[in-house]
Amino acid sequence: MMDKQKAVQGKTLLQRAVSGTMWNLSCNLVAGFFRFGSTAVAAHYLCPSDFGIFAIAYVVIGILALFKEYGLSAFLIHKSDCDDEYYCTAFWLNVGAGIMLFVLCVSLSPLVSTYYKNETLRSVFSVIALNFIISEISVINNIRLQKELMFHLIGVVEVIRSGLQAIIVIILAMNEFGVWSLVWAVIIANSVASFLLIYIEKWRPRWLFSRQKFVEIFKFGRNLLGESWCNYLSQNLDYLIIGRMLGMDSLGLYKLAYGLPHLIYENFPKKISPVLYPLLCSLRGNITKYREAFIRPVSIVSVLAFPMLTYLAYNSHDIILLLYGQRWLSMVPLVRIMTILAMFRCVGTFVGAILNSHGRPDIGFKINVFKLPLFVLGIFVSVSFYGLPGVCWTMASIEGFSVIAVYVYLSKKFKGAPDLKGMGIVTSKGLILATVPICLMALLTSANLGSGEDLDRWIRLGETALVWIVSWFSIYAACWRDDLVEFYRLSLLGLGLKK
Repeated sequence: MMDKQKAVQGKTLLQRAVSGTMWNLSCNLVAGFFRFGSTAVAAHYLCPSDFGIFAIAYVVIGILALFKEYGLSAFLIHKSDCDDEYYCTAFWLNVGAGIMLFVLCVSLSPLVSTYYKNETLRSVFSVIALNFIISEISVINNIRLQKELMFHLIGVVEVIRSGLQAIIVIILAMNEFGVWSLVWAVIIANSVASFLLIYIEKWRPRWLFSRQKFVEIFKFGRNLLGESWCNYLSQNLDYLIIGRMLGMDSLGLYKLAYGLPHLIYENFPKKISPVLYPLLCSLRGNITKYREAFIRPVSIVSVLAFPMLTYLAYNSHDIILLLYGQRWLSMVPLVRIMTILAMFRCVGTFVGAILNSHGRPDIGFKINVFKLPLFVLGIFVSVSFYGLPGVCWTMASIEGFSVIAVYVYLSKKFKGAPDLKGMGIVTSKGLILATVPICLMALLTSANLGSGEDLDRWIRLGETALVWIVSWFSIYAACWRDDLVEFYRLSLLGLGLKK
């Protein structure tokens, strides 16, 4: 531990934050590639119901998992003077909760199986519940690495975990293990990742448990628990309702359609938030630097993620046909709608960093309590009358309304939070960079450049990618040259090539 502290003493806070962001994004880009590749290969060997069963089991497990987290990570990062007693108390609390939740899942598995009318779900649900125990043995080690902004180490572990999981999924799927290829891959890969975190971060638990520390953690985390629970439900209730009302085949199609655009969200903006949170905590006293530290990642996310998502929407037919196969083509319209949802989530994912850095997770809880009934009502109505496309439009519409309303509220409530006009200026760059290349692609297609019937689909994807990249750099350099220079400077800073 002392060696790592000395290693980072000479770095500025900005350097550490940018370096952590670069490492986090780079490693998660590789990890996302492994996940995407393994899903694409497995889709040729597994049927939609296999993905549907796995999705239901994982979502229900995820709901129960929130009860053992209760804002633990946020508290330990937010607390500037954590001693070993805090860490040990949190560790034993989590281990105890993990064991109890595992027993609860095994007990509930017959009910879950009966509710969804699928016997395979019973054993799948019980085995996946092992993650409750596996993940807890390294949870404090992971938090300590986050607190020290050692995201390069966390990123390397994530790459190894994802790579191993991808290899296992592909091997088992090719050998006709069905849904179990997804299950065992998760269990084995998570076990390896936990032991790697323990090896890297040398902290070990002692037999310490403080009731006073427990009460302090609980008071901070109770609102975060409520917020996380409501947020998780609002993002995953669609799985539970679709699985029950439309069946596992429809859920499998929906899961892959949801996952494709969210692959960008999960491995890019969502991975910046853990780095942003400790940075904002340290800048609470400086409003100007606080606002700048928040706006910068939002700007980077919008100008990079938005064009990626529109490229995916435009080429979704070719991408799905090439990577997943003919039987998955019915999810093309779903993917296109889901890219809109992913855009809103790319911008909204940073809200929690503002609230938690000000010690106000209760506001996030209230926001999500308001959103949850809207999602429940909207999903039920759309599933009943409009099917899967209706669910996608409902999710995107409610998320967009929520993101705009929340940023209006934050600008009035907290000093340093950006106002809606500032957010509009920042995100409009991303929208312009996303829209212009798509218009050029449509123009080239109408001119029969790269769109002939006999042209290979891979070449078509390459041509449209080239149009996107060239137009992106041209527009960015012409309109926001200073931003491009700043982005280049931050990249060098993150790579350690510039001080």
